[in-house]
Amino acid sequence: GPPRTPFVTAAPVVGAGLTPLAVKLGVSFTATPEPFTLPFFPEESYSRGESAYRSGDMAQAISLLKEALAQNPANYSAHYLLGEAYLQQMDYNKASGAFASALRINPGFAPAALGRGQANFGLGGNPLLDYDKAAALAPQWVEPYIQRAIFYSSRRNTSAAIRELEAGQMLAPNNVVVLWRLAEQYANAGWWDEAIATIDLALSADPTALDMYRVKASVDVAAGRHAGALESLDLYLAYRPGDAEAWTTSGLAHLGQGNTLAALTSLNRAIDLKPDDPREALIARGRAELILGNPDLAGKDFDAALALGVATRYWLQIGRAYYFVGDYPSAAVQFQKAVNGDPTQFDAQYWLGAAQVGAKDYATAIISLGKALDRADSDGQTFDALYQRSLAYEGADNGSKATADLNALLLLNVPDRERERSAAALLLKEQGGTAPRATVTPTASP
Repeated sequence: GPPRTPFVTAAPVVGAGLTPLAVKLGVSFTATPEPFTLPFFPEESYSRGESAYRSGDMAQAISLLKEALAQNPANYSAHYLLGEAYLQQMDYNKASGAFASALRINPGFAPAALGRGQANFGLGGNPLLDYDKAAALAPQWVEPYIQRAIFYSSRRNTSAAIRELEAGQMLAPNNVVVLWRLAEQYANAGWWDEAIATIDLALSADPTALDMYRVKASVDVAAGRHAGALESLDLYLAYRPGDAEAWTTSGLAHLGQGNTLAALTSLNRAIDLKPDDPREALIARGRAELILGNPDLAGKDFDAALALGVATRYWLQIGRAYYFVGDYPSAAVQFQKAVNGDPTQFDAQYWLGAAQVGAKDYATAIISLGKALDRADSDGQTFDALYQRSLAYEGADNGSKATADLNALLLLNVPDRERERSAAALLLKEQGGTAPRATVTPTASP
C-alpha cells in the first residue's frame, strides 16, 4: 500500500526533550508552504479536529471530525480530513468513503481526489485515474506527481517513477519531498552522480529534511562510503528510531566497515521492529552470521527471508554472502537459483561463473561467463566477465584463450578496476605477453 500521508506536527518526531533538528544543525531556512489552505468552517469541533489531526492524535481527530459532520454534513473539509486520518490508520475502506463524500460535495477539490487514489492503492487497486484527476484539477500541485511516482516505484518501474519526479521538480524545484524521492529513484537506477547531486540540492534547500539523510545513507552504502552513511544515520535515527529500513542500512554500513558485531546489533533492531518486509534485514543478518562462523544461524535467516517471497535479487544477495566467506559451492547453488529465476540477467550469470571459478569448476564457469558476456551492457560488466573467464581459462590450462580475454579487458578503460587490471597485466606477463594500452572511452559504472 501507499505510505501514510505525512502530517505536520508542531512537536519533534520523538520525545518532548529532543532538540529540534534546525537548532541541532544551527541552520535557518524557509519551509515549503502548504499547497492548499483548507477553507474555513465555523464548527468548533471541526477546528479542534483539525488541530488533533495535525498533532498526530488520529483517534481524537476522527471523533471530533465526525462530530463536526453531524453538525454540518456539507463540510467537505471535514470529510477530507477524516479520510486523511483513516489513511494514517490504514483503514482504506473508510478513507475511500470519506474522500468520496468530500468529492460529492465539491467535485473540484483536488486533495480529495488524490486521497481517494491513495485509499484505492492501499486496497490493492490502481490509483492512477484519481491521481490524474487531481493533477488536472490542480495543474500546479506537485503531490500527484509524487504519488504517481510512489505507485510506479511499487511496481519496480523506476524509469516511470523518475519521469514523474523530474516533471514534479519542474513544477517545484526546491520541494524536498520531490528531491529526496528523486534521489532515491536515481539510486535505484544506479545513477549515483544524479542521486548525489539531487541530495546536495535538497540539503541546501532544507537541511532539516530527515528523509534525505536516510536516502543519502543508502547511496553512501551502495558507493562504499560506509563512514558517511553512519554519520547520516546517527542523525536520522536520533529522530526516527522506529525506522526498520534505516536500521537495516546501518547494519549494512557496519558490515562494510568490517564491524560485524555492531552490524548484528543494528540488524536485530531492524528485525525486532517487525517491518512489513524484513527480507533485506534477514539476509544481511545471515551474512553477518556467516562472517562470525555461524552457518546454521545464517541458513535460518536466509530461509526465513525466502519464505516471505523469492526473487532473483535475494538469491543474489545470499549467494554473495556465501561467496565472500569463501564458500563457493554454496554460493553457486544460490546463483544457479538466480539464473533459473531470470536467465536474462547479467548479474546472475556473472556471479554463477565467478562462484564456479572459486569452486574450480572451470569448464562450467567458462560457459556461465560466456552467457554473462552476451548480456553485458557496459564496459564495466564486460571487463568483470572477461577477467573471471580468463581465470577459468587459466584454470582449465587454456592459455591462449586466457591471453585473449586478458588482452581484451585491458583495452577497456574502466574506472575503479585498478586491482583487477594489475592482476590481469601480471597474468599476461607470466604468459609472456605484453599488456596493451587502454584506448576505449570509459563508459562503465562500477
